[in-house]
Amino acid sequence: GTCSTEQKLLKSCSPSKNFTAFFFFSSSDKYEKAMEYIHKTHEIPITDDVKVFDDVAEGKKLMKIASATKGNLFREFEDIIEKVNILDGLVKAEQEKYGIEPVISHNDVYEPNYIANEDKELYLIDWEYAGINDPLNDIACIIARYDYTEEVREMFLKAYFGRELTEAEHRHARAQAVLCAFYWFCWGLYKGSVGDDDGFFFMPSYRYLSTHIDEALESYEAIK
Repeated sequence: GTCSTEQKLLKSCSPSKNFTAFFFFSSSDKYEKAMEYIHKTHEIPITDDVKVFDDVAEGKKLMKIASATKGNLFREFEDIIEKVNILDGLVKAEQEKYGIEPVISHNDVYEPNYIANEDKELYLIDWEYAGINDPLNDIACIIARYDYTEEVREMFLKAYFGRELTEAEHRHARAQAVLCAFYWFCWGLYKGSVGDDDGFFFMPSYRYLSTHIDEALESYEAIK
């Protein structure tokens, strides 16, 4: 049968073709195609049955679960949480001020969740974390969890926007990546608390969070 565009994007319809792994930089245009794909998913209309995915709120839920076996993690990471709360408020205020509309986000974008078929059609799979979120959160999932250089991170952002970013867009992207990093940091704590390997996302997200949170806060302080 024929799949609708939305079915293809959300992977609820799988054409009977052979799929292969996808890598952002296996050829010069792969990362651009990945960003184009995300842009298309963000154009899907939001319906009443789609849940909201709030990085900070969801992260705290995971930290609470992890605290049952790892001790009071809210006390241990009190300073980071305080800064994240402030940044979260600034980002939400910015969303309201500039009319940044939420979109349907995948919320777990990274290479293993992309696959391509023999016709070079791209699919994004594993939508278990999907929900309504900031439009930059899907790119933030990449920025926060890969130890890319700033130059490479900028390549992803420009590919999504299709142009150079404004100063305000850079500020917003950096802040959203910090909030996203907080979620995956908490996810790593949770995975460790249940005996699973937590290293794949935990260390990169913690590094991004700890390295960029002060910079993100200062960027908002500069425009007051």
